[in-house]
Amino acid sequence: MTTILSPTLAQMAQGLEERIIFYNVSIILGENNRTDLSLSHQHHNDSFEEVTLFSNIQRTPVGSAMPFFSFPTVLKNLDDFVMPVAFCLGILCTFMLILTFMCTPIKSSALSHYLTALGIADLIYMSCCLLSWVSKRSYDFYNKMGFCQITFFSLLLSRFLSTWYLFAAHAERFVVHFGSCRARKWCSTFRTKCIIIVIFVFSLVGFSHYIWVANVSENKKGGTTCAIMQESIKYIVELGKVEIITAIFLPMILIIAIDVAVCTSIAATYSKTFFSRAQSRKGDGWRGEYKLANSERSNSPSTRSGDATPPPPEFDLSLEKTRATVVVLIAGVIFICLILPASIYRAKILFMSSERPTPQDINMMVFFEECVKFNSIYKFFLYLPFLRAFRHGLLQLFKGRLRRKNDPETYQETSV
Repeated sequence: MTTILSPTLAQMAQGLEERIIFYNVSIILGENNRTDLSLSHQHHNDSFEEVTLFSNIQRTPVGSAMPFFSFPTVLKNLDDFVMPVAFCLGILCTFMLILTFMCTPIKSSALSHYLTALGIADLIYMSCCLLSWVSKRSYDFYNKMGFCQITFFSLLLSRFLSTWYLFAAHAERFVVHFGSCRARKWCSTFRTKCIIIVIFVFSLVGFSHYIWVANVSENKKGGTTCAIMQESIKYIVELGKVEIITAIFLPMILIIAIDVAVCTSIAATYSKTFFSRAQSRKGDGWRGEYKLANSERSNSPSTRSGDATPPPPEFDLSLEKTRATVVVLIAGVIFICLILPASIYRAKILFMSSERPTPQDINMMVFFEECVKFNSIYKFFLYLPFLRAFRHGLLQLFKGRLRRKNDPETYQETSV
């Protein structure tokens, strides 16, 4: 495997390392003799998830300067300035999001448990990404034995969990809108917790092999590099083909199907409400239907919890059935828009082994992988304007009026 990087371009390329989840593209493609990328030009802090990037290398004269507005320059500026701010802001906001759902009366809703689990997965993912970013520029945590395996495993696991927890929230919304009273029993908080635990255990077992295939080895510059063991690369590539289907395309198809069905239901309901309101002078039909829609929760078997006290109305997500559904649908649309482009490029590299990927393909894949990271950052800013219960919970959290553990009063479990 030979390299075509000039010394000047090699120095430029060292600042363009970007994270690619699942594997180091340069190693895998080099094993298949489909690329001229060489690991000898990687920085000593580069991990097996990073790849040296360059654009139009063969056409760039030796010693020439890279244009200020070139695509690699944009990637470098994005990684150097935008991502650390986004990670810090995302970690802070997601932490407040988790506290709001766990420490306020909103936790009585089944949907809040899915959103909490989704927030925890996003928090782990952003923390690992920030740790890797710091390792490339400050103290090298990532390329240390132990940190290497745990960080790599946590990145993959958290990303898989966030995808399937988002699907579980969609499935819960689907059952709420279309399920019978018997089916809605699965929307109770107890069953929701069981579903979350089952998904976690299944994912933990499925990704546990990544702890053993990653290893820290010494590179040519005397430093250490966290990389997949050479004897495991072939199997990891094959597993990557399975994972891209089970972790991305399968839940994506299911989410799209649920989004279409639920959107159709909501549109039909509101169109019926609109015509009913037009035929009524005082709008009694609209108000009656609104009350009927929000009273479904009290008639559902999954909302009964003995003599438990129902949560205050301002913290009850079940009174925001449509808004809560819209929030989940928007999260699904954003997920698809951010994940799909990177997944297409990743699938192209994995499945089209006969074709040699161009530098532009690798650059585009890395750019879209950067966009994927924003899927873990925005959720706080989505819940805040849409969910009144979340705003009240956040306000209570800031005021410090959290319910103590020794308070004997409990809240009624609700399915939105």
